Amino acid sequence: SWYIVHDAISNEFTINGVAINVLSDEGWSILDLSTDTADIRLRGSEQDIGSLNRENIQVVLDVRGTEMEGELTVPISLDRINVPGGARPISIRPEEVTVILDREGERMVPVKVERQSDPPPGYVVEEVICIPAAVTLQGPLKLLNEVEEVKTLPIGLEGRMQSFSVRSALESPVQAQGSR
Repeated sequence: SWYIVHDAISNEFTINGVAINVLSDEGWSILDLSTDTADIRLRGSEQDIGSLNRENIQVVLDVRGTEMEGELTVPISLDRINVPGGARPISIRPEEVTVILDREGERMVPVKVERQSDPPPGYVVEEVICIPAAVTLQGPLKLLNEVEEVKTLPIGLEGRMQSFSVRSALESPVQAQGSR
């Protein structure tokens, strides 16, 4: 009986790319993580493991109440992994993550229209009005202090010979700078 039960519950499987969620005190934001995903090795029955995927597993690192200044190396213990059902985690890679936290803040910055092309020959752009003219960004102060403006996604002007109105999404200021 033991061998049958052991075989039924001793299946192992690795799920790669599980998101790491960091909980920080109010007023703090994550400036950087050494990695934002982990690979988790699980053991359980075929049925328990078969129902798992990277979306229903959580790795939660709680750094609330710890010293927040500077770089913080946080070990990822197996009890920080939330797995539904009867499967249980047996290992995780990486075993620790480096978290850099920064004070959270807000900053209002202007919106600038990003043009994809020029108007037809003989036409000029007389005026560009953005509504709203500015947006409030929220996040780590170090990143906010580097942002001077937020651009719209590129707007094409080819074939435009009269005034027009267009709705446009905004480009993420963090992606535009090439950082996290």
